[in-house]
Amino acid sequence: MSALQMDVSSSELLALVERQLNSFWGVSRRELDVLSHVLPGALAKIEICFSTLSNKYCNRNGGGYFSPYHADSYCVYLYHLAKELYEKERDWIDLADRIYYLNRVMHGVDLFYGVDLPTIFWVGHPLGAVIGRGSFGDYFSFSQGCNVGNSKGNYPVLGHHVHMYPRSAVLGSCKVGNFCVLASGTIVKNQDVPSNSLVFGESPDLTFKPLEESYYYTLVQFKEDQVYV
Repeated sequence: MSALQMDVSSSELLALVERQLNSFWGVSRRELDVLSHVLPGALAKIEICFSTLSNKYCNRNGGGYFSPYHADSYCVYLYHLAKELYEKERDWIDLADRIYYLNRVMHGVDLFYGVDLPTIFWVGHPLGAVIGRGSFGDYFSFSQGCNVGNSKGNYPVLGHHVHMYPRSAVLGSCKVGNFCVLASGTIVKNQDVPSNSLVFGESPDLTFKPLEESYYYTLVQFKEDQVYV
């Protein structure tokens, strides 16, 4: 895999985060040292993720490309940065909290670092989305106003290659199969969705239409030649 392409250096990227944190809550020199320690791990995850995308904003010359001035890309970056802190620097959870909060302030999205999003996922204009706890397969993607969360303490399980169009939701005890697309406004609650489905409606009155895997790739921004492992 080729190295992640960026228009800024790692030090410039860290300085950008420093300015943003200082605009709201402040950040100490020791905290910046901790961020510098976890930054390579966050960028490594972005490299894996963005190399699978066909999106011109995240892929150049066949490899992953990251611009901190592309909002959707930066949203993914802040999630990974907070997640790296949470997993590797547990003494600095308050710093992870601030970066999570920064993502909410800047992008209007709730992507908590305690939620285990897959290695490969994508956000498209995620304003108003709340992606809560659940199980997520790779190649997950969502857009504005989407919601994944619990119902009476039960959480959904999403397979790989699941895409959520605006204002769709998956709630409670659900199993969503592989290669599934939720149409705009679809609400899946305590109901399973078979693989290779285009889903419409609201539970319990959902409508399922067959979805060819090849057609899935005309709807989302992942490369079709990627092999799911």
